[in-house]
Amino acid sequence: DIRTFDPLANDAEYVWHRDFEDREIEVLEGVGWQFQLENCLPWLLKKGMVFDIKKFEYHRLIKGATHHKNLHLEKDFFLHP
Repeated sequence: DIRTFDPLANDAEYVWHRDFEDREIEVLEGVGWQFQLENCLPWLLKKGMVFDIKKFEYHRLIKGATHHKNLHLEKDFFLHP
């Protein structure tokens, strides 16, 4: 499942939230975007980076200083029985 995030979208779309399943994320494209987990400093997202988000873990995206590139992420869901 590929998801695109628009840097021109309203900031309200990039709020702290939790998901109901574990996810593995791969960064396909994007410049200047950051990702932040609760109680952690944000880190810069780079093409090819892969990371996990645990279910119910608060997290958010942060738009970068250069708002000219969409962020494209591929999300795999890990559903547990």
